[in-house]
Amino acid sequence: MTKTQSNTRRGMFVGVAALAALPLAMPAAAAALPSPDADLIRDADRAVSLKHEINARAIAENWSDETIGIWCDELNVLLGAVSEMPAFSAAGLSAKARLLSVETARSEPPTDQADILLASLLRDLIGAAAQVPA
Repeated sequence: MTKTQSNTRRGMFVGVAALAALPLAMPAAAAALPSPDADLIRDADRAVSLKHEINARAIAENWSDETIGIWCDELNVLLGAVSEMPAFSAAGLSAKARLLSVETARSEPPTDQADILLASLLRDLIGAAAQVPA
């Protein structure tokens, strides 16, 4: 066998091996793609964190109405942004549901049928996202 034939065969085997590995690499590459709801999820998570921070610090630090208003301005921008973004995945729906759950949380359990149904739907959406792939 000549050196050229050996190189050609080696090249063929390397090429075949690369083609065989290609289908295995594609799902990993697809999984690495960003979520279509990445911005929505980021803004919803930030709004949830900010809401908790405002609630905790406003009481602990005895914030003035002006300070609360300044912090709530950022929260309102995030709420508006999330409200405008459509959710395309279970993770996006869950992010919106978590935010709405925090926004509608009350110290007393709901007694109005619409509020009870809303709370049930939010629990379903939040829990379903953990069980269904995005």
